[in-house]
Amino acid sequence: MADRGKPFTDGNFIKACLMEAANDLCPEKADLFGSISLSTSSVVRRTEELGENIELQIREKASNFLWYSLALDESTDLSSTSQLLVFIRGVNSDFQITEELASVCSMHRTTTGKDIFMEVQKTLQDYNLQWNQLRGITVDGGKNMAGGRKGLVGQIRTQLEDLQIPGAVFIHCIIHQQALCGKDLDISCVLKPVVSAVNSIRGNALNHRQFQAFLEEIDSDFCDLPYYTANPFDCNLNDVPVELQLELIDLQANDLLKEKHREGKLVEFCRCLPDPEFPKLKKFAAGMASVFGTTYVCEQTFSKMKYVKSTHRMRLTDDHLKAILLIGCSNSKPNIDDILKAKQLSFWLASIEQNDYAARARHSFSYPAHCEKSLVTPDLEGH
Repeated sequence: MADRGKPFTDGNFIKACLMEAANDLCPEKADLFGSISLSTSSVVRRTEELGENIELQIREKASNFLWYSLALDESTDLSSTSQLLVFIRGVNSDFQITEELASVCSMHRTTTGKDIFMEVQKTLQDYNLQWNQLRGITVDGGKNMAGGRKGLVGQIRTQLEDLQIPGAVFIHCIIHQQALCGKDLDISCVLKPVVSAVNSIRGNALNHRQFQAFLEEIDSDFCDLPYYTANPFDCNLNDVPVELQLELIDLQANDLLKEKHREGKLVEFCRCLPDPEFPKLKKFAAGMASVFGTTYVCEQTFSKMKYVKSTHRMRLTDDHLKAILLIGCSNSKPNIDDILKAKQLSFWLASIEQNDYAARARHSFSYPAHCEKSLVTPDLEGH
């Protein structure tokens, strides 16, 4: 239900449907279906537990990040609350890429660059991420986001300078730039032939095989139509940072790695780079792989948010909205076994505490046999 953004009260309707189906298909198990609790309060509680579990999984993955980048955007929901979405994209030493919704920050007051920076800082603290691991920030063109002095970009740049950390990459969302350029510049004469050629190659299996055979025949650096332009074997050494040049020379002289690169899978290529020979190149590549090119994930999530927090669900709390978006937008799935184990442990500890309390209560009110009479009946002879 949370994954589909359905109201919590739909649990009662689903329960009624289950009972109708059970009574018709397997009446002998109707009592078993009847024991399933799908009341509104139960659905709310389970949604909270699923959201917390996903957040815990993201936190565990974040502890292994070599680099991470952020994509942020802010929009106002139907209750006039500003919702700040913080997406994180991290890469570990094995080149496993994690891209998740890290936080939904509900901002009920101002949304200045400093306010947004404070929310970002809190999110990084929650996930135990350090500023020296930050590789890139991708935002839209709003002043509170992209402002070089008072905006979020300016606030982060100042923070990095104060900590004497090399500057991260700040990117204005490519989609926004494209939209701005499209208003004044017509590049359809370039895009249309390219799009037509790509569609002709990829849209027909025979054309695709013939194109691959043609690339092999001319001994091309690629064995298929590439979807990226990064090619470390063709770049100019003078355009590369000094600390990477020696490793890049060794890389360009390695025919086995060059053949691996021709397969067209950049992440797989970077993952297979030997650590002892190319430690700096691999670390640099991991940083670049973590960077967001656009804030599209934020725009996509805002669409879901408007569906979830509709005019019929205006009273949805900030915490419940966050849990629903985490469940619906996360690439991680809730670990039901872990949730059940945590609930069993909590129940067990509560039982121990209750038994301990009862035992202490009995101990406090139990007295030796020779004292019971004097406590209950006053000793009149001695007074």
